[in-house]
Amino acid sequence: MRQYGEKNIKALETPMPPPGTPAAKIRESSSMRLKKYSDISLKKGTIAVVIEVGGKMNYNEQLCVEDFGEALWKTIKRDILPKLVEISEDYAIPLIVFTYVGLRRCAETHEISYPIKLPLHKILTYLDNYNDIIRLMKKPGRQFSGEKRRTHLAALVITAAFKLRRDREFYLTHRRRQQSAGIVAISWVMFVRMRRCKRKLVEVRKEQLKSYHKRLRKMRLEWPIWVEQPKIIIHLPSLGFRRQIRFTIEDLERRQMSQMARLIDSTKPNTQVIFISAMPFTDDLQRYYNRLLGMTPAVHSSNPAELKDPEKVTRKFTIIVPETMNQFPTHCLNVAQHLKYSAEAMSRLKSLIKGQRAIIYPGYVCADTLSVADELDVPIYGSEPDLVQLYSGKSGSRRIFKSAKVETPPGDTDIYNYQQLVECLAEQVTAHPIIDEWLIKLDSQFDGRGTYIFNARKLPGIGQLRSECKRYGESRWRQKSFQQTMFNKILEQVPSTLKLSTAGNKKTKKAYPTLDKFMSELGSQGGAIQAAPATKEMTNLTVDIEITPENKIKFVSTGDQFHSDRFDVWGWSLPQASVEAIDLADTVGRIGQACIDREIVGPVKITFLTFFDSNQRQRLWATGLKLMASDLASMTQLAKFSTGADFDAMKVTREIQLEGVNNTVVTKKETRNEEVVKIEPRHAVVSTQLIHTNLAVLHYTVFFQTCRVHAIGIDVKNKVGTVFTLMDTVKRENMGMVTVEKTLSDAIQNAARNLYVLHNEISAPNMQGRTNFHDVLKNVDKVLEIINMNEEELKVEEKIRR
Repeated sequence: MRQYGEKNIKALETPMPPPGTPAAKIRESSSMRLKKYSDISLKKGTIAVVIEVGGKMNYNEQLCVEDFGEALWKTIKRDILPKLVEISEDYAIPLIVFTYVGLRRCAETHEISYPIKLPLHKILTYLDNYNDIIRLMKKPGRQFSGEKRRTHLAALVITAAFKLRRDREFYLTHRRRQQSAGIVAISWVMFVRMRRCKRKLVEVRKEQLKSYHKRLRKMRLEWPIWVEQPKIIIHLPSLGFRRQIRFTIEDLERRQMSQMARLIDSTKPNTQVIFISAMPFTDDLQRYYNRLLGMTPAVHSSNPAELKDPEKVTRKFTIIVPETMNQFPTHCLNVAQHLKYSAEAMSRLKSLIKGQRAIIYPGYVCADTLSVADELDVPIYGSEPDLVQLYSGKSGSRRIFKSAKVETPPGDTDIYNYQQLVECLAEQVTAHPIIDEWLIKLDSQFDGRGTYIFNARKLPGIGQLRSECKRYGESRWRQKSFQQTMFNKILEQVPSTLKLSTAGNKKTKKAYPTLDKFMSELGSQGGAIQAAPATKEMTNLTVDIEITPENKIKFVSTGDQFHSDRFDVWGWSLPQASVEAIDLADTVGRIGQACIDREIVGPVKITFLTFFDSNQRQRLWATGLKLMASDLASMTQLAKFSTGADFDAMKVTREIQLEGVNNTVVTKKETRNEEVVKIEPRHAVVSTQLIHTNLAVLHYTVFFQTCRVHAIGIDVKNKVGTVFTLMDTVKRENMGMVTVEKTLSDAIQNAARNLYVLHNEISAPNMQGRTNFHDVLKNVDKVLEIINMNEEELKVEEKIRR
């Protein structure tokens, strides 16, 4: 600390703060522990003012007036010194020293800033012992050390803290309300905008639907012209299922590429094809399909050397890949949606069909399909979206079957909650005690997904139920009054047994891992329950028909299904051989007429289940219907194209022209070869669901070289062999196959041989890969055993007849 004045100045002792104040135990800085001086000497040019503890000021007024001037000194006494005195009293500052130089600067600064008064913290900077004073003032509780205003200052601090908390709470409440009001306002604005968009979208879709019906009526009137005149077919194999269903399909793009065989339409006269691809169409696929579609002359002439010019083949079909296919990787959009948002692809489509007749052959029709057709101004060879969604479900299809008066499995439809499911299961189990398994199916799923199995044998009261049914007899048991007692018991037991239900196959298990998720989806889209036959010897059939704009029913294909897993179809055998053709045609005709009555147009896929009951009577159940073309339809066209065979439900033959079969004797030394027509049967095995991950490491050129080495190919002379369809250009793990032979057993054996050879060629002991070839081969073995048993039984029956 400096020494002020000529004499030794004794500083006053700093009074301790009273007990109970926060500053009672604060240690003062050593620099401020000044001794109290007995007298103070103030001289001009050194110390101007000294303020001691308690606010006592000591200064020489005469010297100050001489130095500062009377006006400036009055300003100092009025505006500066009272603030320092207040600080000295409140904080119990032992000593405040103002030199002449510091006081003059402070006063001049105050005059310059007039009328704004100089704040206290600025005044303190001009003090000679500024640092020591600030250190004391910053000590906790120091402001309550003064004697005069201690209580007042404490009251001010408490009041300020109270007001701060009160105002803080008010502010937070106000801010929350303001934020809530902002959220509500934004939500309301978004709601209004969304409502406007929905209204506009509804109006747009209504206009699109009107345009669809207008173009359909025009196409109905001109259909004979459409069939004969040149036209462009736009194949749009889009799976327009609901978004929740599409997200359960891991390989949606590959599934939409499974109908690449639609390119066969380009071989028809006066027809050009535009195929909308869900995957990039590589040069390898372009070369392969150019060569495949160029086989037309070779098939007709039975000469493999006669191939069509690749340039002519290329001009007959065009592949368009929407540019947005890679821009929405997480949205799981179908092809129609991608095409709708692809400006370049739509522009190219418009330029290709400009001034020509064009028609869209869709997949599963949705609103986006209508949007694409409306923008292109072309008709759709299919039904409107509402009809497709209504009658493609399990519940809607049963309505069509009921109106067509065809036999369906026991069951119930339009189930939307757990309680309704329990009651329906209890009712059906009570009414049909002999049924062991009940299938719980989601309404709008496809391809074997969305099926859980309820095992009625696990019900505790199933034995008593069957005994009661046997005691009363089947005819009396059909009356509800005899079932009421057992119905109540079964109703109590169903919930516990329902928890033991299992997924129907791996696809269902992957899409809906738990029963709770399955039930949640059931409540969203609805479902149905269906009885499984009380026998393991059953066959599933697929029938594809077309309802033309002239309301005529056209058979496209029929086939018996092959399953690699339960409800999981990997292929078909052509044509179907499980049901009498006349009975099947009659049943399908009634279903087709029911569809016509509902103004359904375009492709329709119908699935059946046939088996022999306990009375050895063949039953044919209609189990499902989709208003879309199946993979079987396109693969049947490929089989017809590659062999010339007619795989019809009513006719399973083909005609071949052979020379030199009959030798007519002209003279004793000469004979004449005559050209005859020989009728031979043909059977085929087709599939679009063959998967093997090791195919990805094999180039297509090497793949076909391997096939040639093992004699896997098409024989255009004898009209037998194997043809492949390439579809997966991204992972390259999937392919389709058509195998045609003279007999069904030969076709199945040849298809199994092809898969066995390919698996051994592309697999190693330590790299088997993920494949369904093994499950397919197991299923083929079972089918061959059944065929052999049936052939032996037929031989025995023929011997008995003879």
